[in-house]
Amino acid sequence: MEASNASSLDEDPPSSIRSTTTSEFRWPSPWWLSFVVVCLIGILFNCSTFWKSVTTRKRGSPTTRVSLSLLCVMAGADTACLLALLFTLSLRYLGIENANILSFACRFNLFVIHSASAFSLYCWLILSLVRYVAVFSPYKHLRLNREPILATLSIGAVICLLEFYVFYEVTFDEQYRACHSRRDHEIERRIEVLLFRATWSRENSLLRKSQEEGRRKSCLEGASPDRLSIASDDAEPSSTGNCNGLARYSIVKSDQLFAKPKRSLRRFRQFRALRRALAISIFDLLLNLPNYLFRLYISIAKESPFSQETTEMVENISQLMYFGQFSLNAFYLVCLIYDSPRRKKGIPVSSNQHSYAQTYTTSILSTQPSMKWQRSLQRHGVHRKSTPANAGLLMEP
Repeated sequence: MEASNASSLDEDPPSSIRSTTTSEFRWPSPWWLSFVVVCLIGILFNCSTFWKSVTTRKRGSPTTRVSLSLLCVMAGADTACLLALLFTLSLRYLGIENANILSFACRFNLFVIHSASAFSLYCWLILSLVRYVAVFSPYKHLRLNREPILATLSIGAVICLLEFYVFYEVTFDEQYRACHSRRDHEIERRIEVLLFRATWSRENSLLRKSQEEGRRKSCLEGASPDRLSIASDDAEPSSTGNCNGLARYSIVKSDQLFAKPKRSLRRFRQFRALRRALAISIFDLLLNLPNYLFRLYISIAKESPFSQETTEMVENISQLMYFGQFSLNAFYLVCLIYDSPRRKKGIPVSSNQHSYAQTYTTSILSTQPSMKWQRSLQRHGVHRKSTPANAGLLMEP
């Protein structure tokens, strides 16, 4: 199939799997094997995401269950997209010759790939917004109930309605054994250029807003004075029943174990998580960008100056990167997100606040801090002074 007659890549399978529905047996090409490996890895990681969400849901809070539901929906969309691609790849070995079946399979696979990929991106956006609210507005996050789920279902219904044009517009060409579109290419070029500009402006503005938001919060955090709730050694606990006051008083009396407030360290971890999420988002954008650039080039260029082999190689690479993002998303979700800590055994829980504060003081301050905590303090620029041997016994009755 010539490149000038090709429609957008979303409506054509990769060139490595075209002309493969004949009954003649062919040995798999390296590109075909690469797509199969990407699909299998993505499906495996998404199944791991389902399994981990089920195990985490048992010990999670209601707000965590909402995020886990979004996670399962997104993993399901990615799995459906990869399964549709894997089914298209396997058509060469099924020996199907009926044109009607091939036409329906072509349209249905493209509909699933279109809908699932778009729905997965919107699920990722909603999930990112929920996590942003959880980090920077925890009280608003606690009030979330079913709003993210309802928004996701509404977006999914709209996407399915908008993608129904695939069943009418896409046809199967028996000569080239590939999918074709009936749209006017001139109108298609103008629409895709406009959509590319709008998408690029949206992504650029989103990255700039995230960068400015991070700078603003960093400046606000740096301008706030480093102070403790109890500033001097002569301060006394506010009340005998306030376990937080007892714990803070014990920490201050233990020769300034924390030179910086807990809020500063917590905010530092929040910004580190935000930077990590932004890095993954930028990497996903880089995986999508070659595919969009190639589609834009095919739509604008009337005659390609490159050979067909070069065009097909670039197309295969861009498509491989595009479908590889689903494996990357699943790997990121399994390894880096929603790894909620298990409850440690051996920590007594008492209904008496004073006994809880005493247990907390004895278990935390009566011994030297762990090496992991000391390294964390040194990494943040906090140098711990020598602690007296009886520092943890200051609050003993």
